[in-house]
Amino acid sequence: MTCDTRAVEHYTLSNGVRAIVAPLPHLRRVCICVLVNVGARDETPKNNGLSHFVEHMLFRGSHRYPSPYALNSAIEEIGGDLYAATHTDFTHYQITLPSSMLEEGIDILAQTIQEPAFGNIELEKEIVRQELLGGLDEQGRDIDINNLSRELLFAPHPLSFPIAGSLETLASFTDQDVRHHYQSYYSGSNIVVCLSGALDPQKALSIVERCFSGMDRRSAPLRKRIPPTWRGPKWKYLPYDDSQSDVRICFDCPGELDSQVVPLQLLARILDDGMSSRLYRVLCEEQGLVYDVFGALELFEERGVYDIGVSIEQSKVPIVMQAITALLRDFRNHGLKNGELEKVKKRWIWDLESSVDYAEDRAFFFATRALLSKVDGIDALTDEIESASSKDIEALSNALFVPDRMHAACIGRLDQDLERRALDALEAL
Repeated sequence: MTCDTRAVEHYTLSNGVRAIVAPLPHLRRVCICVLVNVGARDETPKNNGLSHFVEHMLFRGSHRYPSPYALNSAIEEIGGDLYAATHTDFTHYQITLPSSMLEEGIDILAQTIQEPAFGNIELEKEIVRQELLGGLDEQGRDIDINNLSRELLFAPHPLSFPIAGSLETLASFTDQDVRHHYQSYYSGSNIVVCLSGALDPQKALSIVERCFSGMDRRSAPLRKRIPPTWRGPKWKYLPYDDSQSDVRICFDCPGELDSQVVPLQLLARILDDGMSSRLYRVLCEEQGLVYDVFGALELFEERGVYDIGVSIEQSKVPIVMQAITALLRDFRNHGLKNGELEKVKKRWIWDLESSVDYAEDRAFFFATRALLSKVDGIDALTDEIESASSKDIEALSNALFVPDRMHAACIGRLDQDLERRALDALEAL
C-alpha cells in the first residue's frame, strides 16, 4: 500500500529556500509549515533563549501588519490557525486554513517571517518573563526535569541549553541582539517551506516562489557539534518539596543521521508504544509501582537521547529505578519476545499511512526530513521499517542499555538513604 496519494515534489528556489509540495486532494484544508534551521543549540551561554525570543518578536507584527492584533486578525479572517514553537535545533511556524485561502495564508506567513517590525521589545520581554517564571520555584531555580536532564547529559555544549533561556539572559536582550540573530539565521538557504493539503502543486510552488523571493541566500553560521565520545555526569539531584519526585533515566544514543536510526526508533517503540508495551505493562499493570511511565526518543542531528520518565512518591524512587534497570537488563540479556517487533512495525506504518488524513502531520514530516537533507518519502521509510530485523534491535539494546551510557536526574525530596539506594539501583544495570 502506498502512503503517497500523489507524488511529493521537492524544489530549491533561486535564493536557496527549499520548497516541498505534498498534495492531499481529498482534504478541504491546507497546512503551510515553515522551518528555520535555528534553535537553542545555535546559541551561547550569554544569549541562550534568543532563538525563542526572536520567534516571539516575529509575531509583534510586520510592516504590512504593524501589531499583534493586526496580524492575528488577518490570519483569523481567512479561517487560519497560527502555531509557532522553538526547539533545540529548529524553529517552527505554521498556519492551517481553508484550501481556498492558500495564497493569502502563504502571503501573510511570508510577510511575518521576512519583514518583522520588531516593535516593543520590552513588552515582549515581560510576556516571556512570565513564561519563564512558570518553570521556576520560589527560589528562582529551574525545576523542569527535562532541562535538568539535558544539562546532565550535554553541558557545557549548547544541546544542554533550555530553549527559553533564563531570566538573566532574557533581561539582557537588546534590539540589536534580536536583529543580529535574525539576520544571521533567517536566510533562504536556512529555511524549508512545506505545503500539504488540497492544492495544485504548480500553483502552490509559484505562490511560494513569489512570496519568499525577498529572502537572500546567505549561509548561516556553522553549528558546533558535540564530540561523539562526550559523556556527562551520571547523576543529578535537585531537592524540591512536592508530593512526588520527578525521575528521568536517560541514555545517550545515535542521532537522526545515523544509519541505525530506524532500528533505534523501533527499539523505543518496543519499550513504549501503547499500554501493552513493556514499560507500562511491567511497571503499572504487573507491579503497580506507578500511575504512568513514558519512554521517549529525542533525536538531534549527531546525537540522541532515550528517556524513561516517571513521577512517584518519594519513598518509591529507589524501588522504581530498580524496576526500570531490571526491565532494561532483561531486554539486553534476553532480547525480543514473540510478536513484539511485528507489532511495533505495524503500528508505526499505520501511523505513517494515517498521515494522509492530517495536512499538519504530513507537512511537518517532510519539512523536518528536508532540514536533514532527507528527500525520500514515506514509502521509502516504510521499506526501511519492514526490513529492520530483530538482530538489529537486539544489537542496539546491547550497545545502548549499559552503565556508560546511562544518566539519571531527580527533582524531589530524597534523604541520604533514599539517594544511596537510588544510586545502587542504577549501578545494578
